[in-house]
Amino acid sequence: MFTAIRIKGLGPYTDYEQVLDPRGSNTVAGPSQSGKSTLLEAVCFALWGTDSRGKPFPADAIHDGSKRAEVELVTARSTIRRTMTRKRSQTRTITSDDGPREYTSEAAFQAAIKGLGRQVGKVHVGRLLAVPMAWVELAEGAGGGRPLRNALAAILPGEDADEVARLMAEAGQKSREGDPTTTNAAMDDRRQARRRLDHASGSLESARETLASLEHQEGVETVTPEQVVEAQDTLRAVAAWDEYLAERQDHQEQEAHIADWDRRAAELGERPEVDVGALARARDDVHAAQSRLEVAQRAESAALVALRAAEAASSPQEPAYVDEACQAAGRAERKADEARAALEQAKDGRCPTCGSDGYIDTEALLAEVMRAEQAHEQAETAWQEARDRGREEMDQARAQAEAAVIDARDTHQQAEARVQEARDRVLKRERVMDALTDQQADQRAWDRAQQALGERPESAPTPERPEVDRPEEGAQTVARTRMDIARTQDALRERAAQQLQEARGRVSAAETAIASAQADVDHYEALVDALRRAPSERLRRGLDALGDLGPVTIEVPEDSDGVHVLVDGRSWGRASTGRQIVADLHLRLALRRALRWGWWPVWVDRVQDWSGDFPEAAPAVYLRTVEAEQAEAVAA
Repeated sequence: MFTAIRIKGLGPYTDYEQVLDPRGSNTVAGPSQSGKSTLLEAVCFALWGTDSRGKPFPADAIHDGSKRAEVELVTARSTIRRTMTRKRSQTRTITSDDGPREYTSEAAFQAAIKGLGRQVGKVHVGRLLAVPMAWVELAEGAGGGRPLRNALAAILPGEDADEVARLMAEAGQKSREGDPTTTNAAMDDRRQARRRLDHASGSLESARETLASLEHQEGVETVTPEQVVEAQDTLRAVAAWDEYLAERQDHQEQEAHIADWDRRAAELGERPEVDVGALARARDDVHAAQSRLEVAQRAESAALVALRAAEAASSPQEPAYVDEACQAAGRAERKADEARAALEQAKDGRCPTCGSDGYIDTEALLAEVMRAEQAHEQAETAWQEARDRGREEMDQARAQAEAAVIDARDTHQQAEARVQEARDRVLKRERVMDALTDQQADQRAWDRAQQALGERPESAPTPERPEVDRPEEGAQTVARTRMDIARTQDALRERAAQQLQEARGRVSAAETAIASAQADVDHYEALVDALRRAPSERLRRGLDALGDLGPVTIEVPEDSDGVHVLVDGRSWGRASTGRQIVADLHLRLALRRALRWGWWPVWVDRVQDWSGDFPEAAPAVYLRTVEAEQAEAVAA
C-alpha cells in the first residue's frame, strides 16, 4: 500500500501530495470536480501508463500551466515515478535503497513492478482490483461475458490444462504432446484433420476402383514356348556368327598391325653408334683451343696498345728549355730597348726616371745600354744553342720512336697471325665436335623412335568358324520379332502383378490414413470442445474459492461461454447505483482474497450513493463527494 501519492501538473493539481494509511481505510472527501478521481487516475498512470479505463493516458489531462505530468507513488521500500510530456514522451523510474533506476522500455518497467505488471488478457490485474467496476466492461462488453469468464478463471486457483485433460478423458481421448492450448489453434488443427480425412477418403475410393479394374484384366499370349526356344536358338547362332566375324576382323587388323610394325622397324635400321670418349675429348679440345684463342687475343690487344703508344712517341715535342731560353732572350731584348730609350731621354736633358729637365749624366746610361745589349746577345746565343740542342734531341727521339714503331708493328702482326692461327684451330676442333654431336643426336632420335615403336605385337590365334550356318535375314527377323513379343508379354504380366500389388498397397495405405485422420478428427473435436468448456467448468467448480460475495451471484450457463453477474438475484443493469457500488466492492474483495493480495488497496468511488454498511475492505481508499461546506468540516 502507498504511504503517499505526489502529483505535479496533472488534472487540477500543480503540486499536490495525498498521504495515506497503508493498512487502514482512507477517505478522500471533496466537492464534485475537485480532483478526487484524479488520485486514482494518477495511480493508473504511474503504474501502467494508462487511465483508469485501461486506455493510453491522454496528453490533454496535463495541467494547462504545466509542460508535463509527474506522479510519484511512495511505499515503505521504494518510490515509483512516471512522467509524460505533451508530446507523450515518458520516463519511468524506481528509487530504492540502491538508488534510482530508469527503465527505457515499458516491458522492463512492468517486469520490475512484478505482480502489479501481471495481465489477464489485456487487463492488468491490479487495475481490475483497484478501479471500481473495471470488470463490468468484461462482463457487459463484446464477447458475451467470455472476457470476464477468462479473467476469473485466470485468477482462481487451478489450471485450464488440467480441466482440458479431464474433459478429454470424459470424451474418451488423451491429451497429446504439442496439442494447441487455444480454441482457435485447435479449430485450425481440426480443420486440417478433416481435410486429411476427406483426402484419404478420396484416395481410398480411387485406389479401390483401380484395384477392381486390375483384378478383372486378362492377358493375351501370341507366342508359344516352342517358338520362343526356336527363336532363342536362331539368335544364339546369329550371335556366334557375329562374334566370329568380329574376331576375324580383329585378327586381320592385328596381322596388319604386325606387318606395319615390321616395316617401320626395318626403316628404322640399326642403332647408330657414338664414340662417347671421342666426343668428350673433342669438347675438351674445343675448350683448350678457345682458351688459347683468348690468350692470343689478349696478346694482340696488348701489341696494338704498344703500337699506338710507339706511333704517338714518333712525333716528339720541343723541349721546354728551348721555350724558356726564347723567353729569356725576349726579356733581355726588352731591357736593352728600355736602356737605349733612357739614354735618348738623357741626351735631351730630361731625367729618365722622373722626366724633369736639366739631367745631363749620360755615361751611366750608356754603360747600362752596353750591359743590356751584352746580356741580350748572350741570351740570343743561349737560345740558339738551346734550339740546336733541342732539335738534336728531337731528331734522336724521333729516330728511336720510329724504330720502336717498326718493332711494335712487327709484334702486332705476329700477334694477329697467332690469333688467326688459334681461331682456325678452334673452328677445326668445333667441326669435329659438331660431327660427333650430330651422331649423338641421331642416336637419341633413334632411341625415341624405337620407344614410340614399342614391342612387336603378338600374333592372335585364328578364330574358328561356327559349326552351324549363319541364319538367313528373314529367319533372324522372325526370331527377333518373336523374342520382342515374348519380352513384352513378360513385362506386361510383371507390370500387371506389380500394379496389382501397388493398388492393394494404396488401398491399405488409404485405409490406414482414414483411420489416422478419423482419430485426429475425433481428438481435435474433443479438444476444441474441452478448450471451450474448460474455463467455464473450472470456474463453475472454483467459485467457492471466492468466499463471501455479499449480494453478488456469478452464474456460469451450460449453453454459453460467458458468465452472468447478478445483484440480489437480478441482472447487473437492474440494480440500483448504491447496490452496484457495494456489490462491486464485494466482488473485488473476493478476487483480492483469491489472489492473496491483501496488501493491495481497493478504491471505492461515489461512497455517498450508498447509505448502508460497507464490508471490511482495508486497505482501501473511499472517495466521497460532499458540498464545499462539508468538505471544509471534514478537512477540519
